[in-house]
Amino acid sequence: MDAGDAILIDHFKTCTSKTKYTSFESINNSMAFSIMADETADISGKEQMSLGVHYFGTSTMSIKDEFLGFTELKKLNAEAIASSILEFSNNVGLNMIKLVGLGFDRCSIWQGKKMESNILRRRLVPKIALLCETRWSEKYKSIRLFYENFIAIKTALDELAVNKDINSSTRSRAFQLSCASSKDTFVVCLIIISTYSSILEPVFNKLQSVKTNLYTVHQYIKTSLLSILRMHRTQCDRHFNNIFETIKKTTNNLDIEIKIPRPSNKQIAQIITLPHLNNTIEFHYFYHI
Repeated sequence: MDAGDAILIDHFKTCTSKTKYTSFESINNSMAFSIMADETADISGKEQMSLGVHYFGTSTMSIKDEFLGFTELKKLNAEAIASSILEFSNNVGLNMIKLVGLGFDRCSIWQGKKMESNILRRRLVPKIALLCETRWSEKYKSIRLFYENFIAIKTALDELAVNKDINSSTRSRAFQLSCASSKDTFVVCLIIISTYSSILEPVFNKLQSVKTNLYTVHQYIKTSLLSILRMHRTQCDRHFNNIFETIKKTTNNLDIEIKIPRPSNKQIAQIITLPHLNNTIEFHYFYHI
């Protein structure tokens, strides 16, 4: 107060004894925030954790760092620390959906395997997938998740590509990825791959299950999988129409125009021989797919 902090002076003069100095409403009104934490001990030796928040204040249009408070640590392990952060945040009413970052020091408990980050992420956003590149099933799962979130990913790339608050390297990379995913051929290939990848995914899930039964997997391939593929071949018109309707719906949502690709020299003879397939885009893709 002696330093001339007018806000602090007004806080002591006008607020009650239990009023918090930090405005949690302004934090929740921000677009996003990060939590900073550090473990310390009080004068009695009791282990506790100090928590702060880093956010962009929409009212002042400036970045702010504010102290939130202390919380007691019952144990010095990853699970206890994560639980304390979540409990404290819930008690003060922070909107944890807007949490985008966690800041810790380089202590082994915090940084060793980044266990707190994983625990918090799992508790707050349980739908985030952790994909392992060495597992066959994860390859198919990654294709499915990318397709399911493709429109959101494309929208985010478009925003990052023009956001002047982002560094030039990120903008450039986002622009390149956005341009690549804006092509109609990319959307066509993505939907075709995701369609048949989803058919094969159960096989690899069975192969990598804890109790793998090769006979059961073989029977599934012999009966279910092959019958599905045969049905796609015998009823190709119906399945193609379903796939192409999905393609058109996706491209319409992203304002992408579907065009007939420029033919190569080897394809010109086919086009002359089969002119009836060149009337519509549907016929073109039906013939070439």
